[in-house]
Amino acid sequence: DIRTHVDGFYKALFSPTPRGGIALAPDIWSGAQLVSVADNAAIVAPFSEEEVLAAIKGMNASSAPGPDGLPVSFFKAFWQTIKPEIMALFDEFFLGTMDLGRLNYGVVTLIPKVPGATDIRQFQPITVINVIFRILAKGYANRVTRLADSITHPNQPAFIQGRFILDGVLVFHEVLHEVRSKHQRAVFLKLDFHKAYDTVHWPFLREVLLRKGFDDRWVTRVMQLVSCGRTAININGEIGPFFPTLCGVRQGDPFSPFLFNMVADALAAILDKAKSAGHIHGVVPHLVGGGVSLLQYADDTIIMVEGSESDIANLKFLLLCFQRMSGLTINFDKSEVMVLGYPPMEAQGIADRLNCRLGSF
Repeated sequence: DIRTHVDGFYKALFSPTPRGGIALAPDIWSGAQLVSVADNAAIVAPFSEEEVLAAIKGMNASSAPGPDGLPVSFFKAFWQTIKPEIMALFDEFFLGTMDLGRLNYGVVTLIPKVPGATDIRQFQPITVINVIFRILAKGYANRVTRLADSITHPNQPAFIQGRFILDGVLVFHEVLHEVRSKHQRAVFLKLDFHKAYDTVHWPFLREVLLRKGFDDRWVTRVMQLVSCGRTAININGEIGPFFPTLCGVRQGDPFSPFLFNMVADALAAILDKAKSAGHIHGVVPHLVGGGVSLLQYADDTIIMVEGSESDIANLKFLLLCFQRMSGLTINFDKSEVMVLGYPPMEAQGIADRLNCRLGSF
């Protein structure tokens, strides 16, 4: 029946695939890309009342309540009354003495991505989480928001203060203009990730955060926020049985955009290392040292290389390695290759080697 089919689909989706023995190099990030000692000291300090209240005030009062039925407006209206209990919750979690599992559960609501959706894959899962848990997650997210600009690849503008959504569009436009005006060759690969947020391997997320230089204690608390949850699926107003989630960062959790950006940043770092080693070659190197090889917006990714046989072979290998490490799955049949400067037969050959369809501008 429908319940069995839907629950089975999401139990499988929230179960990780084997990761293999691939890991990030210890020096994948360095220097200014790492969290500083001072920043680490700030993010592992106990939470103040002002920080917790700021987290509550920063939440949308009209957002849906969690499974416990308590809306954001309740916490805003009765802050002075419930402040001792909420501060005690933050203190217990900070000390590692709290049973987070009793708060960390959510109900997935399925939003159709296309009119008349009939296939389960045509629905976007949005998790409705208890507001008290969201307050805790937002408190942690607020602390690292100010760090995001300094530790995230410059070609990722999504959910980062001080960056603008249109930056990536402008860069892409300038790259296209330059390649065309100079009659250069270039390959543009637009990646489509299958349910990217839902499939992140937790061990990989932990590895990324540690490689970024985050304090071990902070990483431990963050992984508790991510990894001890339970989920149930809402079908036509009926909530099914809860089951554990074993991978992914939940859409609806205020911390998820930052955490997913860290995962996406690993792909940017991998490509930068490959570019520095000469394994791939970015486009317009006469304008940008080493050339531009990547533009991202959250899980939307465009990779740009000159397109030699070695470029394509090495890029495909790197993407397969990233999939095995991260848990993210690239839909190569939904991804698209666009080329400039290549005759039609060569362009189709590039698309065939990448197992993607050939698109056009």
